[in-house]
Amino acid sequence: MDNQVLNRQGYTEAAAQVCSQVLPSGLVDHCQIAGLFGGQLKIVVDSAAYMYELQLCSSQLLEELRRRHPRIPVEKIKVSLV
Repeated sequence: MDNQVLNRQGYTEAAAQVCSQVLPSGLVDHCQIAGLFGGQLKIVVDSAAYMYELQLCSSQLLEELRRRHPRIPVEKIKVSLV
């Protein structure tokens, strides 16, 4: 059980790092990784405008995340409001 929690935390940190490197800085400031559950990376944003912007970038972000960290089990990115 502890190993699963550590893996999830590591995956979440790696995803946050990729987000900060791939997404525009103005968008990153309004996003937060909420977790990784069942192959779905959940990212929350603080406004509908940033939610829309992140949705436009989500396929590129997913692609880059898979490229940099192929062992992270991410199949989909879900964006939601805080």
